[in-house]
Amino acid sequence: MAALLFFVGIVTIGIGAVFFWIAIGSNRDARRLQATESLSVAEVQDLKKISDELGSEGLFSKTCEVTGEAWPGPDGPLIAEFSGAECVWHEQWVERRRFDERGEPSRDPMVRRKSRSGWTLIGHDGRSLDVDGGRLFVHRGDKVVDRFDRPTPGSAESSRGTIGYERKEWILRSGTVVHVLGEVHDRHGGLTIGPPDSAPHVVVSTSAKHDRVSGGHGVKGWSARIGLVLVVIGLALTLGTVLLG
Repeated sequence: MAALLFFVGIVTIGIGAVFFWIAIGSNRDARRLQATESLSVAEVQDLKKISDELGSEGLFSKTCEVTGEAWPGPDGPLIAEFSGAECVWHEQWVERRRFDERGEPSRDPMVRRKSRSGWTLIGHDGRSLDVDGGRLFVHRGDKVVDRFDRPTPGSAESSRGTIGYERKEWILRSGTVVHVLGEVHDRHGGLTIGPPDSAPHVVVSTSAKHDRVSGGHGVKGWSARIGLVLVVIGLALTLGTVLLG
């Protein structure tokens, strides 16, 4: 019994440490976002013009968050696979639910895909820049599909233990006001916003910066509190087992 309590205490401390790590990461991300300069499309265009006048055409680079409306690129709008909705970006997620060999419910990820086409960010004065769609992380896209499809009774899928398929789809509609965080550059001629060297993707959000910063601090707060409680419980179990053993 003592050994079991000691083991539970160690595991609890480990879980508490994970929550502390989440708190640290959330605080770091919130601080990084808060320190990032927020600009309009027009302001970025003006900075590029100054750079060109100084003889640095093709060398402009600035990591910032740019606000504008999302609109399709030259190839026109995309069509979301599940909903058929017109958009500038879409993502699909499919998970199979089934009974495993022991008769226990199980989940199998089947599909994780998103569009990779570029689109255009247009400011209030009509000026624009291109968004590199190859590596986007979209925060709070519009969820347009969230359903559960069951197989036909007696079908091959049903006989293999399939309970059904959960399908979800998110999109960015044309005209949505977004905040795009990345590196604005002119390496390909016109202005394009792509992933900065310090991050793996461009972050696109429909929420304003102050809302995301507040959310990050909120995650930090509850994660730290949960972590502290778990560590205290874990220490009590392990030390109590050692002292009483």
